[in-house]
Amino acid sequence: MRVVSVEIEDVTGAKRQRADIPDDIPLKRVITALITKMKLPAVSPSGSPLNYQLHHKASGRSLSESDTLANAGIRDGAVLKIHPVVVAGNRNCESRIANRESQQAATEWIKVSFRTNATCAVVDNYIKSR
Repeated sequence: MRVVSVEIEDVTGAKRQRADIPDDIPLKRVITALITKMKLPAVSPSGSPLNYQLHHKASGRSLSESDTLANAGIRDGAVLKIHPVVVAGNRNCESRIANRESQQAATEWIKVSFRTNATCAVVDNYIKSR
């Protein structure tokens, strides 16, 4: 076991947390601890439970919650973004986020859906109009 020092950012970039994380712990456990430590919401505006995911900021790569920092190749100094996996009305919204070509588009999608509590179609139309 090795300890990896990383920077964690929330989806807006407003909350940052430095974390020293053992590289052999499943990321699901890390995410659970980060939600509490960073005081992230546990439920969406509509009352649905939120699940979170980590992304390696430099590569834009999603990290599996069953993975470890060692298996994912995360090194000291890495910046990881934690963001909710949003299901705004149906499961198709979650796949739309996962299939976005860029992490920036997915981040924008999440910000808009949380701010407006809108359906997939409304949020998609908003992003297309920008």
